Amino acid sequence: MRHLFALECYAMRKLILLITLIFLALLASDLYPGLRGGSGWRWPYLLPDNWTGALVLGILLIVYLVGVFLLRRWQARTWAFISAAVLGVAVVGVHGDAGFLLFTRTVSPVQTGASALAVRVMAEVRDALGYATTAEQDIGVNLQRFEGGTLFKDVTVGQVFVLLVDGRAFGPYSQ
Repeated sequence: MRHLFALECYAMRKLILLITLIFLALLASDLYPGLRGGSGWRWPYLLPDNWTGALVLGILLIVYLVGVFLLRRWQARTWAFISAAVLGVAVVGVHGDAGFLLFTRTVSPVQTGASALAVRVMAEVRDALGYATTAEQDIGVNLQRFEGGTLFKDVTVGQVFVLLVDGRAFGPYSQ
């Protein structure tokens, strides 16, 4: 009976591994863009500039999987706990120096949140605005949509901006 249970666990591990590998292949190849987000925000599909980090991540994933299959149950739990931290750092390292990226994303008061993502992803916005000099602020803002664009009102400083659907922007207008 115990031998049958061990075979079932081994078969379940193989099934989970197969499903995970299929998911990772779909995610890496971008065959199904829906994996990057729903109907609202979508994470940009961005290939790394330097493939060394991706290679290190791949090697670490293989070492992790071999360790999971070779170790006993209690050892595998410890292995998974330690590997989670190592693999997390390796994932961040795909797009640059992991230590620097983790540190700056954690302690930096500027260039954070959704607005920073828009500045980084959209070249025109980045060129027009440059880099943030302050953190995002929780301020009073009114937004109203029209057929031809959007009216944006910053209540804190009393300025109004008009953003047209063709890409033109007007303002600031004082209240």
